[in-house]
Amino acid sequence: MLIARILACFALLFLTACTNFVIGEGQGLLDDAVLKGATKHRIYVGTTRAFSEDPEEFFSGERSKNLTLAHVDVTVPPNHEPGEIEKPKSGKTNPSKHFAVNDPIVFNNSQSFLDDINSDLAKRGVKDQDILVFVHGYNVSFSAAVLRITQFVHDTGFEGVPVLFSWASRGKTADYVYDINSALQGRDNLVALADILNRSNARGFDLVAHSMGNLVTIEAMRQIVTTNRFNDDNRLRLVMMASPDIDLVNRPLFVGGCHSTRLLI
Repeated sequence: MLIARILACFALLFLTACTNFVIGEGQGLLDDAVLKGATKHRIYVGTTRAFSEDPEEFFSGERSKNLTLAHVDVTVPPNHEPGEIEKPKSGKTNPSKHFAVNDPIVFNNSQSFLDDINSDLAKRGVKDQDILVFVHGYNVSFSAAVLRITQFVHDTGFEGVPVLFSWASRGKTADYVYDINSALQGRDNLVALADILNRSNARGFDLVAHSMGNLVTIEAMRQIVTTNRFNDDNRLRLVMMASPDIDLVNRPLFVGGCHSTRLLI
């Protein structure tokens, strides 16, 4: 059962939460021969991060006023252990042993992004034509967020289309206040991403938010509720709030209107 697999995956996630991972070198140089036995996942991305000058990071921890839409391919090695993100201790990434990431494709507009998602959905059986939206937490770089959603999707056996909303966390423990402000700044763009995804052909949506990502999620949903269109097509099903970094009194705010909510403290 998907919910049971997600709960088990979160038990592992808590052990490694809010940790900044580095992908390593050479993520754009994936050789088919090396990838034998590896599993590839396409991760769609909506981000409020500015572009990075570091080609290995793709997006930085600085804020952009705009929502950038992209996708990135990530491979999981055949020796993968559930809950782990295998990465090199030093040197270059070896896709046969480590998670490896291809350079992202950045879309020129929301329609191109939506067309690509619909094409991806159409390749799946009807029961798997779902979208999982993942909102990461505090102290998470873009690379860490991409690797974490890939590990989560792989370990839970999710067969639909994964979408990462990556707000501008700097990925540094000392930048907690900066991250709070980035989370609040990102809420409008999460609403914008939700509007785009609502135009997709997805059968249903599940949403997973971790740590400070719950602040982004709650604030975005609060805005949608005020327009009287929260889940008006009844496609939002499972909402999971993992270790939510928000006031207890606000946690149940958006529960009404979706099929199931799990609060994991």
